[in-house]
Amino acid sequence: MDKNKLNSANQRQQTEVIDDKHLADDTARENALTQEKRRRRSKPLLVFLLTLFMAALAALAALLVYKAYFEKQPVTSNTTPQITSTPKKLTAQELITVVSPKLSGTDVTDKSTYMAPAVKLAGYTYYVAPFADEMPLATVEKMITASQTPVDRAAIGKVFSDKGFSAKEYESTESEPSMTVYSQADVMCSVADTRGSNEAADHTVAVVCANMTDYISFAGSVKPYATVYQTFARDDSDTSAILFTKKPVVKASKTSGYQTAELGIGNYTDGRIGVGGFMGLFYQTPDKKWHFFKGTQNLLNCDEFSDNEVKKAFAGEKCMKTNTEEGTVFSSV
Repeated sequence: MDKNKLNSANQRQQTEVIDDKHLADDTARENALTQEKRRRRSKPLLVFLLTLFMAALAALAALLVYKAYFEKQPVTSNTTPQITSTPKKLTAQELITVVSPKLSGTDVTDKSTYMAPAVKLAGYTYYVAPFADEMPLATVEKMITASQTPVDRAAIGKVFSDKGFSAKEYESTESEPSMTVYSQADVMCSVADTRGSNEAADHTVAVVCANMTDYISFAGSVKPYATVYQTFARDDSDTSAILFTKKPVVKASKTSGYQTAELGIGNYTDGRIGVGGFMGLFYQTPDKKWHFFKGTQNLLNCDEFSDNEVKKAFAGEKCMKTNTEEGTVFSSV
């Protein structure tokens, strides 16, 4: 009896232990399930927070880029930019405009036959001094009292000096006035001072200016003829003193294949243009070569056109048959 009770008590005890174990297992499973649910619920929140954080970082980076590149203040340089400019070239007319008010007295009505100051340009072997009808010249000419003349000449001399001109003086002679030649890269001028018949008489002061670009153009136009003439004159004169005063006037000959040309020729010595200038006569043959024929101040005698090539070139041109009668050059061709 007692044994049975004891066994029954043991069984109840074991049953209670088993039930307690089952209860503990159930509790553990329930706790684990609860934690799992909590973890599952926390994942979307974590993802959301991470996404929000990354968006904030991206927005901050974009703001920094905008500040750095779009709102960047321009850098002010302390360096002053260097401005380079080409100096304006002087012109002959500008010089005359400045010089004219420096000359007192009255304008000359019967003006001189103006000629540009003589110059030998770099690269050329002859001088040029064109007349006013051959090249643009800017001029002013006035009658000035004897006492005022040196004052006015000093005033215009200062104008040239201030503008960088170099000056060369030439004393007067029996046939030539005193003269100062002013030269500069862009313009060349001469100031001629012609005195009256006595010391107290008024002076005629003439200022003539020419642009160097016009000199260059003129010198180039006479070059083919200058070369021919210098070859012809080499044995008889100092060709370095040859001067040209007029551009060539070229005409077609009446004989096919020929042309003629004439241009003014003179000489130059130490600042003075020599007397005895003449018109040089040239002709071109069918082989396109130019030849010098003669220099003259008047119509040539007809018998001077004796060479057959010369006759062909100048056929039909006027000449003097006698001292009083004109004729024409005749060619049998």
